Amino acid sequence: MQYKRPLISVLLALIASNVSYAQEIGDNCLQDPNRTQACPHTIIKRSPVDVPVMNVTMNSPICICLADFAFLNEPVTNDVQRIARQTRLRKLTAELGVDQATLERLISYR
Repeated sequence: MQYKRPLISVLLALIASNVSYAQEIGDNCLQDPNRTQACPHTIIKRSPVDVPVMNVTMNSPICICLADFAFLNEPVTNDVQRIARQTRLRKLTAELGVDQATLERLISYR
């Protein structure tokens, strides 16, 4: 019984911190603008860079749909795949308003 009160306090603190994190992020998530369904693989992490187009500053939380960028981790075995990947990457970066280096830093696990 004596451990119940501290455990409840810890759980309430965790819930409160998650709520404030969610409020800070809002509905702003880095994902393919053409996405019509919920993202199956979303993460929230501290942004390693400023992302002005999303009003995110370095070390602020950012939501990222990793499923939309999984193609960047797939192996490229021929020129056709390389060109298709570069074309898709250019289109996404233009639509999202971020450059390729920023996008790569955001989706990396570092």
